[in-house]
Amino acid sequence: MVGTTVSVFAFLIRSGQVKDHGWTMAQAKLQSRDALVSATMMFILSVSVLITAASTLHAQGHKMNAIDEMIPMLRPLFGDLALFLFVAGILAAGISSHLPNMMVIPWLTRDMYGQPRTTCTVRLAYVFGLLTLVSILGAVLDSRPVFLMLLSQAGISLVMPLALIGLIWLSSRKDIMGAHRPRHVEWVLLAGITVFSLFMSYLATLGLVADIQKMLV
Repeated sequence: MVGTTVSVFAFLIRSGQVKDHGWTMAQAKLQSRDALVSATMMFILSVSVLITAASTLHAQGHKMNAIDEMIPMLRPLFGDLALFLFVAGILAAGISSHLPNMMVIPWLTRDMYGQPRTTCTVRLAYVFGLLTLVSILGAVLDSRPVFLMLLSQAGISLVMPLALIGLIWLSSRKDIMGAHRPRHVEWVLLAGITVFSLFMSYLATLGLVADIQKMLV
């Protein structure tokens, strides 16, 4: 839920979109409403998946870390189509993350150098091709796609505190924010979110270590 609703990529992509649209403080209410609607939709979607999994799979003691554990769950409903639907779902989940990830990398690097955030360059085409090749090889070379997806979500949880700390530092700078620096209540909320993200990073680290130990046994 944290990896999707409070994703660091959502922060980066959203700030880029706001900049590209040319929004200023005059559109603050519009931006707040837009952020609230999108975050609420992602939250409802994530919570729905968690509640469904907790009330069915988890309640029955099922573990969903490998393909051979998932496909039997689909067979009662879809029969021989279970494998096809599972592969389609894995591909959809992977592509939906792969595309924005590739978009964020050039946006960040070019923005650091004050360059236009265009992705139509030969150099970036090579980078995109390399990243896509690595992703395909990870699926082909007998790896565990479910574990790789969990690994990516855990990685996002580890990066989140760094992004929040950077956000807090920039928000505290008067030369950047001027009269729009966070109020006392907002500082408390930011601190609480940062503590929560650090706790989630701790849990993600424990989960990664446990999964890696199981793979090595």
